[in-house]
Amino acid sequence: MGLESDHYDSVASVAQYALFILQDEFGDAVHVLDPNKFELPVGSTKVTTEVAGVGPFSVLLVSSPLALGVTPSAEVFEFVARQGGRPGLASMIVVDAEEPGLINVFVVHHIYGNCLDRSELLTSVANVAGQADDADEKFVARFGGQRYSDAIAG
Repeated sequence: MGLESDHYDSVASVAQYALFILQDEFGDAVHVLDPNKFELPVGSTKVTTEVAGVGPFSVLLVSSPLALGVTPSAEVFEFVARQGGRPGLASMIVVDAEEPGLINVFVVHHIYGNCLDRSELLTSVANVAGQADDADEKFVARFGGQRYSDAIAG
């Protein structure tokens, strides 16, 4: 039996459903960046929910910046790599920053569009936001870079 998708799995339909859930829960705090990408400010960070196609399926990436503009080091990469064993839905990833030679660290969680429900999305948003908002000050103090709120303020 092969995996098949239907209209519910389409990026557009999953994005509409995700936006409905987020706006129903958070109202005008949700900012629509484009039809498939939404942001929600949370404490010293933000949560972005983005829907993308992966083959015939849609996947939601729920992400929150933990630290921006971090100087890469073996210690940073080891710290991020070792977070996979911690309890929780989210994990950390490292991506190149716009400024050459620096990296950004995010807390992320993926959800498959074909099984998206209200509880799963809201739990993912809360978990990602909570982990990033709770850990960003300690991470920046230890490894450098800036919290999201400091980066946009300054």
